[in-house]
Amino acid sequence: MPCCEIVYHSQCGIDRLFSGGYYSNIECLCGNHLHDSPYYSSVSSSEQVSVEEGNALLEGDAKADMKKLKEKSKELSTARKEFEHHLKEEFAAFEEIALPQLEAIKGLKEARIAAIKQSAQYKAFSSKKTSFTLMFGKFQKKFPTIPRRSIRNKIGPNSFCYRYNSSLMMLRRKFRLRKWY
Repeated sequence: MPCCEIVYHSQCGIDRLFSGGYYSNIECLCGNHLHDSPYYSSVSSSEQVSVEEGNALLEGDAKADMKKLKEKSKELSTARKEFEHHLKEEFAAFEEIALPQLEAIKGLKEARIAAIKQSAQYKAFSSKKTSFTLMFGKFQKKFPTIPRRSIRNKIGPNSFCYRYNSSLMMLRRKFRLRKWY
């Protein structure tokens, strides 16, 4: 390591250096700071003091400022509790008004989906999708060494998006309610 004589395996060193990423402080096993997050400290690692020295400073020069900071922290905590209580009450009032309307919308949604499931287009698509999936499974059993990527390149990528290419998933995504609130 650049800060000491500790030697890591290559992968262990990489894991150690990149374990926290940019937003975390990263330290070597010897205790030196290898990376200071811009969110945790604006002081360089050479200017930082030990915990014991910091405690001594808090009891000395910074005692009055620390007391003021602690009072502000208590005020913030009290204000947060009051705001959370107010927010809870307001949301309960909103929910009382909006919930019946939301239930009506959900009923309309389910009725429309049920109607779509009875359509000829839905049934044809579901049938073709099932038929393709079964044939693809048989093809893979017959030719297990051919990579899926090669098959996808020959046939086309649209047939293989299983997650979004099912009829039920397409219905759920199209009629999801979260896009309105």
